Amino acid sequence: MILTLTSLEAFCASQFFNSINPNQMVGIPCIRGLRIPVATVVGMIANGMSEEEILKAFPDLELGDIQEALQYASEAVREREIPLVTLP
Repeated sequence: MILTLTSLEAFCASQFFNSINPNQMVGIPCIRGLRIPVATVVGMIANGMSEEEILKAFPDLELGDIQEALQYASEAVREREIPLVTLP
């Protein structure tokens, strides 16, 4: 049997920042083992916050963490099956 990694699994395996620990934040993907969920950072960007504002809100973050969070989100969305809905 040949095992292959999805692009999200490969991304997670190749990055040190992302941590998914069932004993921390109920297994929600967090940044570098911190208790800062990837979704929180991505949501802040989506709500129009600048990188500087995010870094001020979370002093433990580094600029690269924000970029890695966005990359993780991109890979996560790519892995999902999105149903196509036909309009009448």
